[in-house]
Amino acid sequence: MHTNRESRLVPQPPRLTPKDNRTPTSADRPGRDILTLSMQLSDVYLGMGQDAFERLVRSVSIGRLKTFQMYEGFKVRAHLPKVNTELLRKSVPKFWARLEARDEDFGRDLAQAILVSHLEMIVAILDFLGVPHENGFFAKDMDPKPYLSEGWEERVYQKFRESFPEPLLVFYVNHLRWELLGATELYRPASPSAV
Repeated sequence: MHTNRESRLVPQPPRLTPKDNRTPTSADRPGRDILTLSMQLSDVYLGMGQDAFERLVRSVSIGRLKTFQMYEGFKVRAHLPKVNTELLRKSVPKFWARLEARDEDFGRDLAQAILVSHLEMIVAILDFLGVPHENGFFAKDMDPKPYLSEGWEERVYQKFRESFPEPLLVFYVNHLRWELLGATELYRPASPSAV
């Protein structure tokens, strides 16, 4: 077992060089050691860039938030007096700053708001992968990892890139990787266009 003092003595992973086109992960930031290499949800948002992030926020459906009784909780977590398209659009810079500050609770609530707004995409992807689900939701005791075989990300991207906005599709793939597989770096499509 390592104490904080001991873990500070563990060498830092090498910094990315300008020639390295991989997206930086949480492991590349100061203060991280080899014991904490897993990616945080804020890394997913930040790694996609602010333009893609703005498109994700603008895709939140107020109606879906109300249908799934998430409206009030999201409003409180987002620090908004009410949730509407104009306030969401104006709040993008504040939301981005919160993610840069590693507000992971906000990041999780925002992810739920984004994903519940696009359940049709989630259902289509899970059906394509053969992952058992109920209208896009996993059973608590179900392990979807066996369905996510090597290369599943690229297969999903190629299958659905014409059907759904690229930032949304790439976000969901990365969300699955973060949530289910403990990914250490961001998935980027082989030939990205908008992300």
